[in-house]
Amino acid sequence: MNSGNKKDLFFGFSSAFFYLFLVGILGLLMRSSEWIMLPLPFKNILHAHSHTALLGWAFVMVITGILNYFPLKWKALKAIKIAFSISIIGMFISFLYQSYGAISITFSTIFVLLAYILLKKLLNEIPKEGFDNTFLRRGIIYFYFSTVGIWLLGPTLAILGKSHWLYDAGIQFFLHFQINGFLLYAVLGLIFKQIPKDYHPKDWASHFLDTGLLLGTALIAFWVSNNLFFYIINLISIICLFIGFIPVIQSIRKFVKNSKPKNAWILTWIMFGLAGKLIAHLTNLNYDFIEALRFNRELVIAYMHLILIGVVSLGLIWNALSLFSWKLDKFFKVGIITFATGFYITEIILVLQGFRIEGLNTASSILWLFSAIMLLGVLVMLGTFILLSRKNLGYK
Repeated sequence: MNSGNKKDLFFGFSSAFFYLFLVGILGLLMRSSEWIMLPLPFKNILHAHSHTALLGWAFVMVITGILNYFPLKWKALKAIKIAFSISIIGMFISFLYQSYGAISITFSTIFVLLAYILLKKLLNEIPKEGFDNTFLRRGIIYFYFSTVGIWLLGPTLAILGKSHWLYDAGIQFFLHFQINGFLLYAVLGLIFKQIPKDYHPKDWASHFLDTGLLLGTALIAFWVSNNLFFYIINLISIICLFIGFIPVIQSIRKFVKNSKPKNAWILTWIMFGLAGKLIAHLTNLNYDFIEALRFNRELVIAYMHLILIGVVSLGLIWNALSLFSWKLDKFFKVGIITFATGFYITEIILVLQGFRIEGLNTASSILWLFSAIMLLGVLVMLGTFILLSRKNLGYK
């Protein structure tokens, strides 16, 4: 994280890329579970993977980007940054060690409380005017929303048990507002910070997106109750998301077409990711399909990866490159393409598996191979980013 200068940007982004590298290692390790005996329980690796991805890589990249535009003159910022780093590494190690337990929950709680403090400071700094600022502010608000699901887990586990529907609903609530709310909104806000206001969508688009996001919680209620009322509410949320996202995609497309910004091809991939999100929502029109979707692990993972990698991660990488305004090193470009290629192939395989397409006997091997390719891409980006930073920032 940073306080408004290039060297702080470097430390924030490079630490985030390191967390992404850790996420890639754990992802590849989980893909290896069909052939080797894992050194740790699968669920431990899964929980360390997800927490480091959301609260390490994505959160740090988002906050670093926001602090570039709204640097805090706050004496405690340096201490907060150190505490965040300790809590993230603490979560990574403790979840590997014990999954959900006293130590991992303690580090997670510390992280969330630190996030509350820092995000409140940022919320006070970000103006209310402008499409970009609106997205950043609402993204922060949705972070607070998402953590309601986290605070539900402890009492539910203690009183009702892990098998109770409220436990799963708490996790789904957290992921819904964390991924579709905080991260997606914040990344779009950072992207539109780089786009001239002439290209910004009208304010009504954000209102439809908010309505779609909030009504989207009906899907969680539908999975619990199988009630037609919640199915209809979820359909309304899909309509609102279409109305809201189409002008957002069109705005980015016009900016790319007319302005030809640096690394515009990354923005094109992000538009494809947003379009893919809308297509994924169309599958929810089928009553029987949406009923079974809760238990379709492949499609659930594919959707989460679509947003977290296809939109959020690529958007954060584009934002980092834009903030530094460096000429894109060919090795970094190779790293991004390698990373994105691995993502798209694994995404296609997961979707085919989710729709139970026959003839995927080698799917596990392909998933492992392209997960390894993604990890290689992350390693190339991390190494090149550090070398570029040392060269451009004057490090010896």
